[in-house]
Amino acid sequence: MKRTLFLTFLGMANFLAAQTIIFSEDFQNGFPAGWQRLDLDMQTPASQVSEYTEAWIIKENPEIPGDSVASSTSYYEPAGTADKWLITPFVTLGAFGNFLSWNAGSHDPSYPDSYRVLISTGDSLPGSFTDTLLTVYDESASWTMHNVNLSEAGYDGQSIFIAFVNITDDGFKLYIDDVQVAIEDPAGIDELPLVSVGVFPNPAQDFLTIESEETVVSYAVRDLSGRLVLQGTSNKIEVSQLESGHYLVEGTLSNGTVFRAPFKKL
Repeated sequence: MKRTLFLTFLGMANFLAAQTIIFSEDFQNGFPAGWQRLDLDMQTPASQVSEYTEAWIIKENPEIPGDSVASSTSYYEPAGTADKWLITPFVTLGAFGNFLSWNAGSHDPSYPDSYRVLISTGDSLPGSFTDTLLTVYDESASWTMHNVNLSEAGYDGQSIFIAFVNITDDGFKLYIDDVQVAIEDPAGIDELPLVSVGVFPNPAQDFLTIESEETVVSYAVRDLSGRLVLQGTSNKIEVSQLESGHYLVEGTLSNGTVFRAPFKKL
């Protein structure tokens, strides 16, 4: 069965300032201590995905060479339903304003993967994850950022575990990256309302435009190693001199909002 790659980046995002990160993992150095991977379906991966010798493995992002992501498969011989768990270490939430975010994508739009995001306030045993924060059916083949307001869900001040559970029936590959728990400062949110920021065209060849109702005060363009390659004070960036590849533009708007957005240079 032929299963093809189709991954793209989203060019629009919303950003808030006044944020304190209390937990963050991008899997660039593998699975750090405290992360758990459980294979509860015990099924045999198909020969095309034989590298999946554990419930979750580290894979190179198919869209960005050198970028590592967590991945699980649901492609089995014979076909079956996945039950693959990826569990965070113990995280203690703040007294207010707690948010969980992550990026996710399916490898093949013809065989999208589905998963649940569960939470436990006791221990990290599967039976302790009695609350579901979100169920994502047929995750997009474009990288997609998800956010869950943990404060509105009633978890302020508690110590928690988060589980990402692949539940796909005969899919292919699921990717998870950039798992983060952060506290949004209510004062900062009052002072700096949510602002929409877009970059286009994406991919870009000659020019990249930052689109927002606020004025761009400054910007910086960095490559994937974090090296500064461009900077300026305009909403229009000439990128023709950059080598082809993936970059991150970050900057500040006139109301104080800080933004970050990925783009691809053709």
